[in-house]
Formats: sequence, structure tokens, C-alpha cells
Amino acid sequence: MLYILIFCVIVIFFVFFSSSLRKGNEIKTKNNYIKTICLIFVLFSGLRNLGVGEDTYAYYIGYENTKSISWKQLVGMLTNFYNTVDRKDIGYTVFEKITQIFTNNFQIYLFLVAIIFYISFYNFLKNNTNKITEAFLAIIIFYVLFFYVFSITSIRQSLALAATFYCYELIKKRKLLLFLCVLLLTSLIHKSVLIFIPFYFLCNIKNTKWIFPTTLLIFPLIMVFKNQLTFFLLGFGGYEEYKEFDGSGTINFTIIFLMVCIFTLYRKKVLLKQDANNIHYYNAMACALVLLPLSWINPALLRITMYFSIYMILLIPKAINSLNKIPFKGRREIVGWAVIVLFILFIRTNYTKEYRFYWEPIKLGENYNE
Repeated sequence: MLYILIFCVIVIFFVFFSSSLRKGNEIKTKNNYIKTICLIFVLFSGLRNLGVGEDTYAYYIGYENTKSISWKQLVGMLTNFYNTVDRKDIGYTVFEKITQIFTNNFQIYLFLVAIIFYISFYNFLKNNTNKITEAFLAIIIFYVLFFYVFSITSIRQSLALAATFYCYELIKKRKLLLFLCVLLLTSLIHKSVLIFIPFYFLCNIKNTKWIFPTTLLIFPLIMVFKNQLTFFLLGFGGYEEYKEFDGSGTINFTIIFLMVCIFTLYRKKVLLKQDANNIHYYNAMACALVLLPLSWINPALLRITMYFSIYMILLIPKAINSLNKIPFKGRREIVGWAVIVLFILFIRTNYTKEYRFYWEPIKLGENYNE
């Protein structure tokens, strides 16, 4: 089923791309294309079976447990929040309880979470892409590398990432107070979102052109001291419970990410001439490089880098489109090969796990058999 979904993304692109050539209104067509794909993603995320994804059933159990918590108890939990040892998820429990004012159906709840995430994702792409080909590549990269986590598995971090999409617009508008309020509130749902706070200051510092190349240059040194760096960052990121795994190492993602960094560094001068805000994406990639060693301690910690590595979905298409010395036909072939490579990566990942709609039978994952 997930293969069919990526096929739909490609076919719908060609329909909208042809329409933009005929009508001559690429921006409007681009936005309509993004909106259409986001709607499809919402349907797939909201209609999934409880057994799809490693965490969906656990979220269902938690959602059912929240029904038994009274508002009085919840207010007491909030009041004593800073006096208790276990502070995790209190904001998420409040979010669940608020949604239960309107519905007690978990399936509808999944739709609500998907709608919140993809409205934010739609605005993120709409505001930061200029061409329909950029939007298409951004969506393909997102689908291959991030869709499974944020549409099929995680709910709390999906809400957290949606908040950072909104906060990026606040960074560009230099609204620090609102930026901090949104992130602090969201941290009650997923503490790791606090790692995004320094990005506001990093983006607004003048002349940060040296940060990305310097970080890339010293990345081998960062890897050497990954243990010290990782455990320093764990508490700040809200992942205190994770332990080091023997043999851990997201080698495939690390290689891909480094290749992307090298290619985009090659186009950096051109991209900054085209739009000064492109430096934000390079700074985000630099942050991801610093955080990437966390995944070598425990692969699950790769998720904390996604607040920043997600910006590659904007940077890669812009880097490809910046190859203006290459004829249009040549750039089209590059896009085609990029899609092929991404599709190969997709079929090689474990994200192609079984998908079933909520009305279809499916067995729960092995993690629920313990």
C-alpha cells in the first residue's frame, strides 16, 4: 500500500506540472499540488489500523486510560507538575483530554493529529518553495525519510515537529516571545522540542556562512567524541531513559546525509545569492550534523535530529534547481535520477512494513508480545 502511495505522489505531480505549463500560474498550481498530497497523507495517517506502526497501539492504550482521568485530577497533575519526579507527557495528556471533549473515538483522534501536522507541513512547503518541482522533490524526500515516523508511528513528536514548522515562520518574522511561548508549551508534549530554541538565535546572527562548512569539516572529530557529546545533550533533549546500544550506528543515513551536505555546500554560494534566507537551511543542517552522533548511541535518537535534518527537503531541491548552467532537459534528468535513487532507498528501508486500514485485520507488532 505504501508503494501505491509514492506512485500516486509522482503521478499527481505530472498532472499538476502539465497544468502549470498550460495555465502559466506555477505558484498557485504548486500550492494546490502540496494541498492535494497533504490531504492524501492525512487520509493514510488517519485511516491506519491500530497495529500499524510501532507505537500506534500504545498511544491507543494511553488514550483510553486518559478517559478515566477526571479534570480535577488533571488540574492536580498540572499543579504538582514541577514537584513530581515523573513529568513526562503531562502536556500530551492534557491535549488528549481536550480532544475528548469533542470525541472519544481514537480513529477520529488520529485524523485530528494528522490534520494538525499536515496543515503545518503544507504551510512550511508553501512558504519555502518557489517551484512545483521543488515542492515535488521536497515531498518525495519527506516521504522516503520522514513519512513513516511522523504519519504512521509517532504522535507526540509529530505535534512537536508541527510546532517547529510554525516557529520557523516566527524566526523569519523575529517574534521571539511568541516563538518561546509556543516551544515551551509544546515541550510539555515532547521535551525534545526545546533543542530547537537555539535555532532562533543562530538564524538571526549576522554572517553565519562559516558555520555549516566548519561543522562539516570537524564532523569526524564530533564522531570521535560522540559519547561525551551525546550524554551531555540527552537530558536537554528529554531522552534520559535511552541506553547505549552495542553496535549502534545509523550508517546508511549518515552516509546519505554527508553526501547531501557536500553537494549542497558545492551550491552554497549560488543559493545564498538567490535568497539570503537559504542560510537558515544550511544552519539547520549544521545543527543536524552536531546531533547526528546521538543516533550512534541509540538509533531511536535519530528522531531528535529530525527537527533540523527535515530542512534537507527544502535545501536539496533548491540546490538542484540552482544548476542553471545545465539545460532544462539536463536538470529534468537529474530530478528523474534523484527520484529513482530515493525510490530505491525507500524499498530498502524498513518503512515498507505492512500497512492496513482500520477495518482490515492485522497482528500487533512483536514489541507488544513482551
